[in-house]
Amino acid sequence: MAAEWQRNDAEGRNEMKALVWNMAHRIESWNSLEPLNADIALLNEARVPSEGLGERHSFGGQRTIGRDGYDRPWATAVHAR
Repeated sequence: MAAEWQRNDAEGRNEMKALVWNMAHRIESWNSLEPLNADIALLNEARVPSEGLGERHSFGGQRTIGRDGYDRPWATAVHAR
C-alpha cells in the first residue's frame, strides 16, 4: 500500500526520502543507514551486511566480478523501509 511510505511535509505535501550512497565496501556503513531515515536507499559497493543489519528490507548481490576478472566481495543493493 503506497500510504505506508508516504510522509507529509510541513505544507501537507507527500514526500519520499531517497538516498544514494557509495558504501565503499565497509560493513560498518550499515549501522549508519537506519538513522538516516530514508524511505529507499540505492547503495553501491555494499558488502553483505552482518546478521541483523539491513537484512529484512535489503536486496542485492553478494559480489561483483570486474572487467579485469577480479572478484570483489561487494555489489549494488536496494534498501527500503
